[in-house]
Amino acid sequence: MKNIVFLILVILDLIIIFSLTYYFKIINQQQCMVLLILSFIIVLLIKDLFKINYF
Repeated sequence: MKNIVFLILVILDLIIIFSLTYYFKIINQQQCMVLLILSFIIVLLIKDLFKINYF
């Protein structure tokens, strides 16, 4: 159950980031990489907030 919730959070996070990149017309690859790294950090922070052990 917790794994499903975590997957949903990750998918939502990625959807938000890609929609933002589309909205701001960010085509630069470097900016996309920065956003992906930020999304990963956000996911890790969410994981720490919920004190869930996935890894």
